[in-house]
Amino acid sequence: MKRHYNTFIIAVDHGFGNVKTANHCFPSGLIAHDGEPTFNENLLVYEDRYYTIGAGHKAYDAIKTNDLDYYLLTLAGIAMELEDAGLTAADVFLAVGLPLKWAGSQKEALRCELFRCLCLKKSTRDRRVFCK
Repeated sequence: MKRHYNTFIIAVDHGFGNVKTANHCFPSGLIAHDGEPTFNENLLVYEDRYYTIGAGHKAYDAIKTNDLDYYLLTLAGIAMELEDAGLTAADVFLAVGLPLKWAGSQKEALRCELFRCLCLKKSTRDRRVFCK
C-alpha cells in the first residue's frame, strides 16, 4: 500500500489460487455464514453476512464476475492493508488488473463489480476496520 497525499493506493492481484496485496497473500476461497461463526479469524462482514476468508481455494472460473467472491476477496485485501496501517477509514485508489487474454472481454464487468459501494467491516480479534 502506498500513500499519495490523502489517498491510499492498494493493489490487489486476484489469482485463481491466492489473492495478493503488497503485504498479504491468502487463499482465494471463502465460506459464507448466516450468523457469526464461533471462530472469527479472517472474518469479513458484508451486508449482514459473515465470510471466512482464505478457507480453501476458489474453484477455477475464467469469468471473475460470475459471483461476489472476488469482490469480497478484494474487500478483505483492502481491510488487511488498512489494518496493517492502523487505519479505520481511508480514501482508496484500487489498482487491479486482468491477464491480457481477458482484458478486452472482462475489463468493464470487473470495473463495475469492484466499484460498487466499498463499505466494509472486517473483524479480526474484536477489531473492526471500516472503509468508505
